[in-house]
Formats: sequence, structure tokens, C-alpha cells
Amino acid sequence: MMLFWTAVIALATIAYVVTSVRLLNINASTLKLTKSMFEATNRPFIAIGPIASHASGRSTRPELVFVHAKNVGNLPAKKIVAKINVLINKSNPQSSQFPCDEVILFPTTIEVFTVTFDNPDTMSAAFNSRLPIDVHVSVDYESVDQKKFTTNCHYHYNYTIEGFRIVDATWA
Repeated sequence: MMLFWTAVIALATIAYVVTSVRLLNINASTLKLTKSMFEATNRPFIAIGPIASHASGRSTRPELVFVHAKNVGNLPAKKIVAKINVLINKSNPQSSQFPCDEVILFPTTIEVFTVTFDNPDTMSAAFNSRLPIDVHVSVDYESVDQKKFTTNCHYHYNYTIEGFRIVDATWA
């Protein structure tokens, strides 16, 4: 009879250990999920848009593309570097960008990046010829604890609505 109760206690102990290990694994995965949720909600998050263009139709005014970047996250974003590539009919006209150095965005603030073209009639010629216009934007930035993030967006000019529409966006 003593052997029977020893076996029952041994089985109960094994079941207890197995259950405890499973609970420990569940708690560890819950902790990881909670940590990732906290980090996702307490970080900078740069959203791109809207994108607008100013085409003068004459060479006396500069022709520009404006890219709006807004920090919709809960923490400041620092060391923001935007790379803007405007493609007209799959060709990349010579252009320059302002600001071209690193900027800082606090939550809810907006930075407008401006692209100017070396040829002052670039956008007017593209609009008049109804050429396909694509804008690819890549924004690299850091949080205050030096974690690195990237926002990538692709916009295409839609002649029906006379404005840029988002085609694709990724965040990492």
C-alpha cells in the first residue's frame, strides 16, 4: 500500500513540475508581448503625407515637391534623415532637397521637406504631358534610447484627383 501512495505522490509531483514549466513559459511569452506592446506605443513614429506639388507653368517661380513628415508617436524622433526620390516617367530629374541635414521632431509636430529641381519647368512639363510621377520617400530616425526606425512610402500622382495617392508604405 505504501508503494501505491509513493507512486501517486511521484505522479502528482511530475504533473506539478510539468504544469509549472508550462505556466513559466506562458508567463515569459506574455511578458515579451507586453514589452513589445509597450515599446510599440511608446516610441516615435514618423508618418509621411500628404505630398503636394507646386508647378508654376513658367520659369519665374521655382517648381517644388513638398513632403510632409509628422511624428504621430509618443516620444521625440531624432536624427531624422529623409531621402526623397522623384521619378518622372521612370527617370530621376536632377534635384536638391531641403532640409538635407538631420532634424528632430517632437510628438505631433510636422516637418516639410522640399524638393527643388535644377530645371525650373520639370513639374509643369510632366503635368502638361500627363507623365507618370512617382515619389519614393525613406525616412530613417532614432528614438531617445538610440533605437533605429525607418518609414518607407511610395506615392503616385493621380491625374483624376489631381493629387498624390499612396501606393505602398512600410514601417520598421
